[in-house]
Amino acid sequence: MKEEGLVFSTDMLLSIVVIIVIIGVSSDLMDMNREITHENFQRYYFERIASETTEILINIPGSPDNWETLPTTNNVIPGLSTTENSKILSYDKICKLKANPELLNRILPPQVHMNITLYPKNEIIPPIIIKGDDGTPHEIFIVNRTVQCDFYKKYVILELNSKSNGCYRHDKWKCGYFKATLEEIEENNYYLLADNPRISWIIDTPENKNYEENTYESPVLLNNIIEGFLSSNSTGIIWVHVKGDGNVLIISVPKGYSVPLQPAYFQVQPCDFVMVAWI
Repeated sequence: MKEEGLVFSTDMLLSIVVIIVIIGVSSDLMDMNREITHENFQRYYFERIASETTEILINIPGSPDNWETLPTTNNVIPGLSTTENSKILSYDKICKLKANPELLNRILPPQVHMNITLYPKNEIIPPIIIKGDDGTPHEIFIVNRTVQCDFYKKYVILELNSKSNGCYRHDKWKCGYFKATLEEIEENNYYLLADNPRISWIIDTPENKNYEENTYESPVLLNNIIEGFLSSNSTGIIWVHVKGDGNVLIISVPKGYSVPLQPAYFQVQPCDFVMVAWI
């Protein structure tokens, strides 16, 4: 009887030990499962934040629509698309956000850090860092969207290219016109830009026709030429005639405002909008 009782006690002890081990392992597995579930949920949460923040920035103009022109940023919700076209980003809004990156805190949780960079596909234009945070992230989330950016497109008053109408005066030439006043000449600088150094150009008016061809070498300041045509009138119609392949632009930029005088900056350009976020 003593031996049977001893065997029974040993079996019971072993059973209890096994049960305790199973419960312990199960508890560990449950803790691991909860931890994995929490990490997966956290990862999904921040991936969603990065993605949705990117969509907000590139698809809405912000509130108010003209927030980039306001002297203060009180009550501003940032958005980068132009008011006229939600498919194009406003370079003015990009510059305003770059100067005021704290505006992103109004659409982001405070624990989220990020870098936002615009990479123009045209290598003539360098990347633009809109926001750059420092840190040693444990895990990062990257969102990349292809967008269109207007850069200095608003300063273009005339564009001549292969799609332009043929010139009424010159065979195989393209031509177009713009209106100018003496007051505008005093306030703005007018330039002729071309992406092909082999183009030829002529500027005149219907009243003062000109047949002397000029070869394009670098950006041409047109103020004196235009002013000469307006000497007897305060307002005039200026005609531009060009020969050769490529794009020719007439731009009007406020005096004292420095812009890069390269044609690429005055055309809508495709860019990669890249957001790198972490916690």
